[in-house]
Amino acid sequence: KYSYMLAKAKKVVFGAVNTLIHDGSERSDSIVAVSGLSARRIKNVLITEMPQNSIKNTIDHLGIEKTYYEQSISDALAYLKYSDSPTVFIGDCEADKELIRYADVGITLGEHNTAQAIDTADIIFMTNEPSKLIRAIDLSRRALRSVKMNFILSLLSKLAVLILSVTGHIEIWSAVLLDSAVSIFVMSNSIKILRK
Repeated sequence: KYSYMLAKAKKVVFGAVNTLIHDGSERSDSIVAVSGLSARRIKNVLITEMPQNSIKNTIDHLGIEKTYYEQSISDALAYLKYSDSPTVFIGDCEADKELIRYADVGITLGEHNTAQAIDTADIIFMTNEPSKLIRAIDLSRRALRSVKMNFILSLLSKLAVLILSVTGHIEIWSAVLLDSAVSIFVMSNSIKILRK
């Protein structure tokens, strides 16, 4: 379920400045994460309780598409509730647990995740590397493509074997051999995802 939703996600909401910024400057791979989302046509949004003047320059440098400053938890919940597309939420603290639970896919990020955030999250990244989200999205998209291709290939092969068997153009042992070959291809196609 979560892999499918991650593959279909159209928006990523960062719910904590700590996921992108540390000690007033961006994390080493935050720009990679934000630019990676933009390259994949996924809207990126930051919802924070902090005032605009404290972090605006850093946020602008990161290239966040939309930032909502001085927002409460209830404001963030309302934003997620009225989102018009599948949404991923990333947080890292106890205050984010309701938002993590409410999003289509809730992710907690960081080495110092609270127990509440971990219990609530659908996906847990144990390091402070927001760019891991890009790899997770790419893997989910490849997995979804592989599932679709495997399903179509299996269905077409079954239909072909059925038609050829009924019309007498293929022997039973040939049908079994063909079906086994397709099964092996489907399995190897699925395993291929893990190598990338």
